[in-house]
Amino acid sequence: MGAPTMIEQQLPFVEVGGSPDWRETENRIREAESNKDLQFARKIANSAVEDARSAQNGTTSDAEQLLFCLEARADLFNRLGEQDAAKDDYFEAISLVAGKAGQEQTVGRLYGSLGYLFESIGKSDEAIDAYERGLEQLGRLRKPVILDEIRLSNNLAFLYSQRDEFDQAETLFLKALKLAHEELGKTNPDTTGVANNVGALYQKAGHYEQAMEMHQIALEGRKSDGSSRADIAQSYGNLAVVFAEQGNQGEALSHFESALSAYKKAGPEWSDDFEAVCENYLQFLKQTGDEDRQRRVQTLLEEGLSE
Repeated sequence: MGAPTMIEQQLPFVEVGGSPDWRETENRIREAESNKDLQFARKIANSAVEDARSAQNGTTSDAEQLLFCLEARADLFNRLGEQDAAKDDYFEAISLVAGKAGQEQTVGRLYGSLGYLFESIGKSDEAIDAYERGLEQLGRLRKPVILDEIRLSNNLAFLYSQRDEFDQAETLFLKALKLAHEELGKTNPDTTGVANNVGALYQKAGHYEQAMEMHQIALEGRKSDGSSRADIAQSYGNLAVVFAEQGNQGEALSHFESALSAYKKAGPEWSDDFEAVCENYLQFLKQTGDEDRQRRVQTLLEEGLSE
């Protein structure tokens, strides 16, 4: 095959810390969003920040209160695609506690969110810098924050992989995979997501046996954990590519079909991944000369996923 599209996975930073009172603010924002009342969600977020600003008396708890409100609003802006406003809130939140003892976890998490934001708008240099700063902060902790460290390492490795910096990507991916496997278990979605990405990295480098091992780990973990159909479809699709690269046509065919079937059940929000699998499958079928299946897959590609 030519250069197939491997489907990789980023791990988002979505958790807001703080006291129960301020987590309640985040919950109210989410509830308004789920009700599609975005104006009310903005009102809740803006009011929380304004109230926190007016309550500042120079204490640590006051600063933390403002920080968590800024973070909740930044997360909202980011979800709404208003990255400039989100970026400003993240930077202000970081400035409130940067360099203060005991705040390394918070600063690390905020840099993780900032890196995810920069990545979403194609600013990879800024994203790499933010992820590296986040890992530096987490590295200062006596007791590691496992989930944040896994996600920061995975996402930074993902960017290095996109730049074809194999050694740096491999080191970070394997660090994330080891932590996830030991601390979260082999079927945890973060573990299987990282395993999938390691497989994609090895496939791009031509290490097909290692790629297959990683994708099989991801697939078995996802099936055991009852993961979403889309995650399972992702693993089937990536395994199909590896089998095709190795010339194992029977297994490639079977896994491509399983991937398409799972994506059709997953829903239209996975259209981009579905199209990538269709394109990979068509490329494979052209090489095998299976014109009947080519026509069927081409029709599926043109129709796309429906509700």
